[in-house]
Amino acid sequence: MDENLIDEKNIYSIAKELIDVKRQIIQLKEAEKLFKEQIKLFLKENGPIRLDSAQIYYGESKGSRSFSRVEVLEYIKQTYSDDLANEIDNACTKIGDPKQTVYVKFDKNI
Repeated sequence: MDENLIDEKNIYSIAKELIDVKRQIIQLKEAEKLFKEQIKLFLKENGPIRLDSAQIYYGESKGSRSFSRVEVLEYIKQTYSDDLANEIDNACTKIGDPKQTVYVKFDKNI
């Protein structure tokens, strides 16, 4: 679709559809989480289930502790200096072209 052909009326219609899709995705993720929780013990005790062209199985993993950019920069600021933290931030974490994206954020009461 040519971006120049979208008028303001269509933009609001597209925005509404985007919000509706985002709500559906949230609901589907919640349903997926619930189903996984319900089937987890069975899979752990009995092994994987194969249906159609998919397999559902249980697994365990340990994640490693990772630090957020903000935590690391704050530590550097407190331990060394603001200048060093800013230099590291600009040289190491703010590289490449800015990522262009569209966010959908719901009000807390939704």
